[in-house]
Amino acid sequence: MPFEKIDNIVSVQNLISTNSQTTGGLLNSNQASSLDAINISSSLLGHSSYSSDLLYTSTNTSQNHKDEFSVGYSKWSQPGGKGTSVDITYSYSNLLDGELKGDLLATKIRSIVEEALKLWSKYTPLNFKEVKDSGPAPSDNYYSDNNNPQIRFGHHYIDGNGGVLAHAYYPGSGLGGDVHFDNGDSWSDNPSTNIDLLEVAVHEIGHALGLNHESSNEAVMNSYYGGRFKGAGTAFLLQDDINGIRDVYGSGIGSVTPLTSPGYQYYTFTYSYGNGDSYTGYGYAESNKYTTNQYIYDTSSNETGYKGNYQINSVTNYTGATSLINQVYVSSYYDGDSSKKYYTPASGSGSSGLGSEYGYLVSNNFNTYFGSKYYEADIL
Repeated sequence: MPFEKIDNIVSVQNLISTNSQTTGGLLNSNQASSLDAINISSSLLGHSSYSSDLLYTSTNTSQNHKDEFSVGYSKWSQPGGKGTSVDITYSYSNLLDGELKGDLLATKIRSIVEEALKLWSKYTPLNFKEVKDSGPAPSDNYYSDNNNPQIRFGHHYIDGNGGVLAHAYYPGSGLGGDVHFDNGDSWSDNPSTNIDLLEVAVHEIGHALGLNHESSNEAVMNSYYGGRFKGAGTAFLLQDDINGIRDVYGSGIGSVTPLTSPGYQYYTFTYSYGNGDSYTGYGYAESNKYTTNQYIYDTSSNETGYKGNYQINSVTNYTGATSLINQVYVSSYYDGDSSKKYYTPASGSGSSGLGSEYGYLVSNNFNTYFGSKYYEADIL
């Protein structure tokens, strides 16, 4: 695929710079609509609705290897000039919600993003600090800044399996700096199984820092996905990438400071009505919220006229999707009079917080036997 054809699909804002000069300005609401798109299919050459470049699976290595990196339109503010510290905030808008296709748990996604950030901060004085996320759900619609994190990592549907893998906006306010992965693709930390999130994250962060695609030298910022890495701890930048980022921010060493994770726990519980009836369930919460054999007593009577209580039966560490935190699920009901136990289907949906177990699907046998007696679990 001839690389010169890439220039045919630049965005109308034409934010591509082909020399080593950059400005200290930030994108405004009109300029922020230009972004990078990673593409693995040459069939999308004409897809220019929002992309300034495309990334191909091409392994063309015939280009001349001269010292020619490419920087973008803008950079993050560096009041002290090149070589001085730059503080950049980042967050996870919805990247950790468990909805990204593939085999990556939230903890693994975090470590991948942190490795990618550390790679850029190894060669230039960029200090990345994770903060609590704020701002709208990921989309390609401009939004005002309102002191949101500078780089927000998220996902949304772009074009499904294949084609565009991800895109990132150049530094700026609001949408500027945001990185979006396609949740229609399958992701992994192993390029032999699915798309390598680590390589795509390194590439997209490069754009979020102000670099364009490199078309002359071999670089991670080349306009194709290469499957270069081999898993955690194997990410690298090539000399052209290093030259480019140092041209923008100068030489130095930065840092990455993640938020201190509270940790999470999976717990099981039994709720006893006080009249011999009970139900069991399980839930997810931040660590140290519950302890094994902990009792939580009702302060007022339940629908049976008795005061009941929760007993926490077990607590274990949980490292899965953060979208489950505070969700509670009911798994079985027990009738003390008949000594019968009924299990709810696995499709029962969760509610937020222990003490709000409502809206669960239950077996027909349970409904037939109990009727409308037990409102605690919304059995109406």
